[in-house]
Amino acid sequence: MTRRTAAVVLLGYASQFLLGQAQSHPPWDIVFVVDNSRSLRFTHAASPLSGALPAFAARLPLNSTVGLLVFAKNPNVVLERQSAAAAPFQSALRAALASLNYKNSRSDFAEALERAIYELREPTGRNGPGAVILVTSGVLNLGNASLSAQKTRWVRDGLAQEAARRQIPVFSILAGPSADFQLFQELSRVTAGEYYRASSPAQLTSALTAIAQRLTAVDRPDHPAPPIRLASERSPGILDRRSLAAAAVAAVLLFLTIALTRKYLRRSTAPERNAAHPVSEDPPPSLSTLREQAGTVSKTLCDAADSLARANDAVPQFRKALDSYALSTFKRLRDANECCLTLARECISLLDHLDITIDRAQAVNEPVQSLVGVRQRLLGLLEAARIEEIPVKPGDLFDGSVQVSVEAVAGPGPEGVVAEVSRKGYSMRIDGADVLIRAAEVVVSAKQAQLRSEGLA
Repeated sequence: MTRRTAAVVLLGYASQFLLGQAQSHPPWDIVFVVDNSRSLRFTHAASPLSGALPAFAARLPLNSTVGLLVFAKNPNVVLERQSAAAAPFQSALRAALASLNYKNSRSDFAEALERAIYELREPTGRNGPGAVILVTSGVLNLGNASLSAQKTRWVRDGLAQEAARRQIPVFSILAGPSADFQLFQELSRVTAGEYYRASSPAQLTSALTAIAQRLTAVDRPDHPAPPIRLASERSPGILDRRSLAAAAVAAVLLFLTIALTRKYLRRSTAPERNAAHPVSEDPPPSLSTLREQAGTVSKTLCDAADSLARANDAVPQFRKALDSYALSTFKRLRDANECCLTLARECISLLDHLDITIDRAQAVNEPVQSLVGVRQRLLGLLEAARIEEIPVKPGDLFDGSVQVSVEAVAGPGPEGVVAEVSRKGYSMRIDGADVLIRAAEVVVSAKQAQLRSEGLA
């Protein structure tokens, strides 16, 4: 084989190795699970879904299928799994995303995750490996603290193990500042998935890009690839062992290719010698020379492997410190929010007492100017703290999410209508979301009370 032929062959092998296009990617069966509760409406991550999800689906390998499931209090499949390469898929996905309205007050991602695993439960009924991509605020809210805690344990101890048993990785995109990061970290670890924080449209798009890179990894599905983190979460100076080993081999091949090519070009451009005195070619290297060169390359690779081993030893420590910081920050934010809620409830209670005192003083013609002034200053403080009164008045339809009926009478008007407001309700803005401080207490018609007693209201 001539030097020119050898250079071309080596260059071809090096380009195939570096580009990695010769290997095909297996198809995936994806179920998107999207939060449709009010908790996601107040985040910026909800707005780009109509553009980001179709773009993500277009990057999947050939023959992949995608379905969409939305949830609030209950999960609902709005798009059955179908080929992402089919002509009507993009329009069907956008039509399904149009059903998101973010008006529900409950968020049960536990039921939604179970339904998604159920959709992917049988590997024989799929085109390829299955995966779940969950977009949620990260807060499980069922209106009952005990029931919410019970379902949180179900996700950690039951659903995570079931997904791992069926080899279904769960990728979570957390768009809320109060997400249970410890729960989703455990869910990602058990299912060989990953979790991402996305408090802005750019971070949501970056998270979907990272997941697409993970799903199109060549060595998937039999051996999961290492998690791909966003730039903000990646440890500085620590590289993946497989990536560095591939880079080292590619560098050696590229170096040999360049050396042989340059040597051939120098010979091809040199002035022609006298035909009577032909130039003799260099003799091939001896076996001992090749062994010496191979030993030098092996030593370099061993040194690189030792450096990689030391770097990988630091990865668990760095990740543990990062998770500890995230958990402590979450706890501090939660404690601060609890203090804000406690002070808000005290201020509202004081406002109620002022209203009662002013009414009694006016009834006996006592001066109330000072009390009215105090009340105005208190209202100014509540307004500055973004505490607002829930608009409820007689004649409104009863809404159980913000009102609590304390009495039912056969009052005038249609059934289920508020007849009297006995106590005002208030809500507060915390971390960009409306939080109920005190529900309104109202009197409604007798028919609504009958429904509530039967557990239907």
